Amino acid sequence: MEIIKRFWILILIVIGGVFFIYNNILENIEQKKIYTEVCQKVLLNNSENCFEDPISFSNKHSKITVKKELPDYSKQVLEIKNLIEKHNNNLTPVSLDKYQYYSPNALSSKGGESEKIIIGGRATCRSVWGIYFSFNKDKYHFCLTEEVWSEDKQDTITDYTEVLISNIDEFPSAKEIYNLSDKLNFNLFNVNVLGEVVETERLISFKPFPIKADQISFSYRGDEKSIESILSKRIKKRKREEIKNYVKKNYPHINFFNYFY
Repeated sequence: MEIIKRFWILILIVIGGVFFIYNNILENIEQKKIYTEVCQKVLLNNSENCFEDPISFSNKHSKITVKKELPDYSKQVLEIKNLIEKHNNNLTPVSLDKYQYYSPNALSSKGGESEKIIIGGRATCRSVWGIYFSFNKDKYHFCLTEEVWSEDKQDTITDYTEVLISNIDEFPSAKEIYNLSDKLNFNLFNVNVLGEVVETERLISFKPFPIKADQISFSYRGDEKSIESILSKRIKKRKREEIKNYVKKNYPHINFFNYFY
């Protein structure tokens, strides 16, 4: 009886192995078919390098597209720089006596008490590669960063705090800068605000601090190399979306990330 039992277990293992290999072969055949279609119909390429990995091929060859689009993109970015200069030149002088400078950590510890403050940071906390994840979908915000000590890691870490400009409609030229930068996916400028923190319970820690601005100023920090880098990321993302949309439309049953990452 023991020999028969082991025999059937062995048979089941063999059948399972054959079934697994068969499914794997079918998946590889389908993947090869999808890769070929993506190269031919989306990337317009018939090379073996593309058939092996369309995403990597697209990323490597994005340099050609960057070279073509860079002059026009640079002109559009220059418009942001000009808008910033125009906006800053038209600022009304404000007495700083009633304002107090706050660090990100000090702002967090206040818990949303209403107070006149001076604060500033980068245009956004968002990261393309997920270094910082935000639930905030409002583009009219800026990011405070501060190096703080972590007891858990026994090292310094970068702490991020988002600040939302609640009354951006009162500053049309500032809103225009934000809108154009969002359209171009360009965030290489800093935002400085004189204003008042809006009282809020802020029950959720990752919820941004709302601030009612009295004055908003900007400082542009883009250069040729950084502009090209942003455009490159933008083009790679655009191509990934084109590939993803094609696969989703023509092969809705597959998991895109299983096949392409």
